Amino acid sequence: MRNLDLTPRAKKFLEGLPPKQFPQVVNKIFSLLEDPEPHDSHPLAGFPWRRAEVGECRIIYRFDRDTVKIPLVGSETPSGTSLGSPRPPRAAT
Repeated sequence: MRNLDLTPRAKKFLEGLPPKQFPQVVNKIFSLLEDPEPHDSHPLAGFPWRRAEVGECRIIYRFDRDTVKIPLVGSETPSGTSLGSPRPPRAAT
């Protein structure tokens, strides 16, 4: 199984989730450790990241053989804009 690497920003968002949503989002995150490319995830165009959704929560992540890195977990507002970072961090070159 892969290791999980959550940024402090992602952890803070998870800690603030309502009790009903928290286990749903955490279960999705743990499922990404087993299958990092589930049918309901999508690559982000132009970035080496993927997006998975749980209700109105978005999980931005990337993975390699050993780790799933999650820099951002956020909610979608009614206007369709993402709360938090406007775009995921670029991969280091």
